[in-house]
Amino acid sequence: MSATPPESPYTSRDPSPNRSRSPSPSRSKRDLSNRNKSSGILERILEVLYDIVQNDCRYKVITPRPSRPPNALQSIVLDVAHLLVNQNPYSPGWLYELGMAMMPGFNIFNDVLRAKLLIFYADSLIPQLIACQSDASDDIIVASSLRRGKSNGKITTNGRSDDEYSFNRRQSAARKLSRRLSISYTGDLDIDAYYVDSMFTPLLYSIIQFISVEDSPLDTLYQMHRTIGIMILCKPDLYNDVIEIMAHGDTMSRNRAVNILFYFWRNSTGHPSVGEALPNFLPHIFLDTRNGKENKHASLTVTKHASIVDMHGQFIPTEHPNACVQCFKPISGFGLRCGGCKLNVHFTCYNLADGEFLTEYSVESGEHKLYKLSTPRYCDITYGQREVICNDSLKNIDYKTAIISKTVSGHSFRLVNLFTLVLCMVCRMPLWGVMHQGYRCGSCNKFIHSRCMKSNESEVQFACHSPSMSEGDALIEHEMLRLSFKTYYENILVPEESISSYSFEELSIMMTTLQMQENILNNGIIAGCLIIKQKYHNPLFPRSKQFDKFELQEYSELYQSYLEGRKLPLSVITNEYWEGISKEPPLWIISCEDYLAHLASIIKTSYDSEPGFIDSHLSVYTAATLTIPSPDDSNNPAGILTIKEMMKWLQKNFGFHNSYTSKILLQQMANYGFLERIDGHPILFCDESVGEILDHDCTFPLPFAIECSPTVESLITAITACLSDINISINECGLLLMTKRCWPDSFLSRYILERLIYAVIEWVCSEDDKLLIIAREYTPSQLKLPGVRDEMENKRNGANQRQPSAMPSVAGGGAYIVCRKMLKEKYIINWMSAIHDMNQGLFCDIVFDQIEMLYENKSEQDETEFQSHDRILKCMIRLWHAGLLFSAFKDMIARWLDDVYHIMKHQSNV
Repeated sequence: MSATPPESPYTSRDPSPNRSRSPSPSRSKRDLSNRNKSSGILERILEVLYDIVQNDCRYKVITPRPSRPPNALQSIVLDVAHLLVNQNPYSPGWLYELGMAMMPGFNIFNDVLRAKLLIFYADSLIPQLIACQSDASDDIIVASSLRRGKSNGKITTNGRSDDEYSFNRRQSAARKLSRRLSISYTGDLDIDAYYVDSMFTPLLYSIIQFISVEDSPLDTLYQMHRTIGIMILCKPDLYNDVIEIMAHGDTMSRNRAVNILFYFWRNSTGHPSVGEALPNFLPHIFLDTRNGKENKHASLTVTKHASIVDMHGQFIPTEHPNACVQCFKPISGFGLRCGGCKLNVHFTCYNLADGEFLTEYSVESGEHKLYKLSTPRYCDITYGQREVICNDSLKNIDYKTAIISKTVSGHSFRLVNLFTLVLCMVCRMPLWGVMHQGYRCGSCNKFIHSRCMKSNESEVQFACHSPSMSEGDALIEHEMLRLSFKTYYENILVPEESISSYSFEELSIMMTTLQMQENILNNGIIAGCLIIKQKYHNPLFPRSKQFDKFELQEYSELYQSYLEGRKLPLSVITNEYWEGISKEPPLWIISCEDYLAHLASIIKTSYDSEPGFIDSHLSVYTAATLTIPSPDDSNNPAGILTIKEMMKWLQKNFGFHNSYTSKILLQQMANYGFLERIDGHPILFCDESVGEILDHDCTFPLPFAIECSPTVESLITAITACLSDINISINECGLLLMTKRCWPDSFLSRYILERLIYAVIEWVCSEDDKLLIIAREYTPSQLKLPGVRDEMENKRNGANQRQPSAMPSVAGGGAYIVCRKMLKEKYIINWMSAIHDMNQGLFCDIVFDQIEMLYENKSEQDETEFQSHDRILKCMIRLWHAGLLFSAFKDMIARWLDDVYHIMKHQSNV
């Protein structure tokens, strides 16, 4: 007999729609009629069904026979549940109650019947709930088209199967639903939406709690993955439900929820780089292998920096300069940065195995024949797990969408970010751009434009062959290089007399793009990928004399002079942000991750509100300042916007003149994970040759801390729960969420700062307690330290041996302490320093108050005030030794002395 299931996040609250914060909307006539139908006999049937699932299904048949298998009752209950769905199919209340009645089966049923129970939810209950939300009868099959196996109840509409519907129809239906389906409990949702929404969190929790990835059979794991995929497709903001489980679930549920969040939304969450990779969410046989042979294991794709390295322009000098992960020296100027784990690396230190290759070729120099080496550097762009789900294994992907991998004439092309300028194998023209410039063949190591890959010329003349290179593959006339550059960047080459009409933000984006392009050009020449032919062309000449300057350098210098002179106006949004943190706006504004996070939250919250209305926490922006284009649906609780809506917002509020700068800014926000297409595709914009901007639906995954939403509370609680865990990887996941979504901002409430600083202080001061657990439970049994990355994993991921993250995973507490120190230096110090630099007085008050609160919660009944203040002093000294108090330490000591003085004075008077 199975044990009683543990307490879950949803048992402490009533998930019914009656708990909404505002009066519930009136029920429709259809709902009232359906409720009448569900009364009487149906309610009694439901009570009996719940009692059978909860009690009788715990037992097996004592004397099984072929006609009566051991779990016959469980199987019969599932068949009855399928039939009951159709008894009142248009009543969300009835379907919700039926789904809740069957939910204890996850704890009671065996593994085989758990798979059938998942099929019941994925193929019958959830599609029918979504059908109740649809505005048209065709939307009844939303999410059902993901079905790949056998189904007990395949739903059809008007005689047509769900396989006949394209991805665009499913995507449109998902957006219609998501505008009405949200866990925000705003009070303006339809009553049916509350019933549908209340089903997702307990269902997801039951799946996470009772289905083990390590022990369950493959069929159950497959159905689990498919069910979660359908839930994501039907509810794009399912990450809020996952965060709620992280916040309120037990340790095992929290760890599995973290795994799901960082698996399906890893572009927005990032990935651990200090701790070990998160365990595989599914066995590799269920994972998509089109990303290449190196990505056949989920744990490798999460930690593989080469798959998500984003290239940035000039790095600005700060008080905490970016250090290279390989040589540990500060990066000034051009560098590479991983948007997921925040690792930085010099271009010369970028040496991942799948990020470069070496080719020798000969060049003619008069009567002599010289040999050169070509070493282009790049990173592959990979599919995301949500993209595979939304596009039904990419069978229905839009033909105008940027293809990440494709086979043409024997070539196995893969979309790449190029860090060195190379020539196209077809047209012999440079692959201009700063991201997603073109494709590389994994067999012959040739590069090609996307437009040339689609041409007939590439199929006829350039069949794939063994890797080789000649001088013609790298040689280009200087005039051709200049003309091709002007053609590609004609939109951002602005005459000097017109620069004054541009905003600071737009000119900064254009200058940063040109400087990034100039560095890529110089890297291509240094790496031997490009030879520029001029009148004095000689391969033996110094690099500085190999080509004359042209418009690339001229416009870059011109723009920089205007920006340094502060001759251009800042928008109200940008000015308020940098004034709030008491800093001057940098010249390279799109390389500032914290600013882009703030901008993304402004766009999201602006559209969440009514047209012309700005949330109270953003009241510094008046309605006249922020011009908000009215979307089709004025209220957008899920934060789903089209690309055209966001570009129009930037044009209205930032005064952008052309679409190119808007595209660069939005794509950079997507690279950092602040913005995503709803289908999970990493590329927001297709190739320029298509000619039009596709109006893809986009979302802002994960809540931002400055939002006025109850999901922010769940996010803060989830971060606190992750930091309380002993596992280093779970700690790092919490710190990633904190630094990506809760970066210190003048619009951040004091309450959120207090909650997060309290969690950080508790994490630092709990090190001794964690080491005692390590010494008591792990070291004597030689168990693997929780979350500590081992040497084998670093070798498997291609990490350089000089990187200090390779350490034994089975050892004493030393390796665990080193990992905690690395987390502190990488995440916590920078985060705390940002609060200190923003407002030193506020920083001192909050830290001191939270230290007092921490020891008040832990104080014993017979503890005196002097003993309590002694513990507070020890904690302050510990934080100071950890480098987390900065210049506020003296002020905190002075405040501590004042408190002690008042205590002594009070006792002397008594």
